Amino acid sequence: MSIYLLDGVGAGFLLLLFGLGVLFIFIAILAEAMVMQLMKYEPVFKKAMLRSFVVNLISLAAGFILTSSSSSLFHLENMAGFALMFAVTLLIETIGLYLMYREKPVTKTLLVSLVMNVVTYLLAYILIIGIYS
Repeated sequence: MSIYLLDGVGAGFLLLLFGLGVLFIFIAILAEAMVMQLMKYEPVFKKAMLRSFVVNLISLAAGFILTSSSSSLFHLENMAGFALMFAVTLLIETIGLYLMYREKPVTKTLLVSLVMNVVTYLLAYILIIGIYS
């Protein structure tokens, strides 16, 4: 009987972690859309949300691929892995934004992407510090 209880608790933990992950992604998309609007990169909030969703979906997929291929290199518990993942995310999201906003100057796209990801990674850093402390 205790095995079934442990299985139930394990499922509960997985559901909780999945829910927190989805919540974090939603907050990241919302924060990045707000940055796009505040920096006058995308004046229509719904478009900013959609485009933030798209670039985050692409960088999320890349993150899954990278962490599954080399979890020690992209380990988020150490600063080197965290910084490397930030750089990869910045590159992917900048390219994604550039492809969606070709009419914008590349320097503006890079700046917006940088600010978007600094905000998101600062939130992630605070969350990780809270979990591991």
